[in-house]
Amino acid sequence: MVITLQQLAAKPEVCEALGAVCDLYPESGAVEPTWIHLAGESYFPVLARDGAGGMFVTIPSGQVLYASSEGAAGVLADDLAQLVALHVKGPYWRDLLKYSRNGDLAEMRRAAPLLEAVWLEDDEDNAASREFLMSELGLTGSGDWIGALHHCLAHASLDLRGTDDQPAESLFGRHTIEDNPGFRATED
Repeated sequence: MVITLQQLAAKPEVCEALGAVCDLYPESGAVEPTWIHLAGESYFPVLARDGAGGMFVTIPSGQVLYASSEGAAGVLADDLAQLVALHVKGPYWRDLLKYSRNGDLAEMRRAAPLLEAVWLEDDEDNAASREFLMSELGLTGSGDWIGALHHCLAHASLDLRGTDDQPAESLFGRHTIEDNPGFRATED
């Protein structure tokens, strides 16, 4: 499956749904300055942004790097198509990483059903919007998006630095699902 920024731009209803449901706002791909430095470079093509000020950029390897507005960064996807699929299939990916116990794939898989349930309960239209996006973008329900996300983050050996030359923080969080009182109450 190939998804281009031009294809997304030609489908305003898809772009609107990606923003509203997945917090992914496609951009033009223009090269812009970022706070992240990779091998001394800080200008990258911007594929998309999120509502919190984070940027999804293409790095020289062709992979998609996410740089949050809070100083964390990491490779999320091998290309734009994988990034879009991640957002549609797992729009709660940020929380999944937060509750990953420092990047433990088994912990991510354990947290996913709880986070999925919360996402579906959050808005009754989320399931229909996901179906619309899957259909319009030609995505299938198959594929291990959690494993792909983990693989991209865990295996990218990049020296990502901020403008202060300090290493960027990891996108993997130290928490487990039990650290959230709301989830503990639902499991009892």
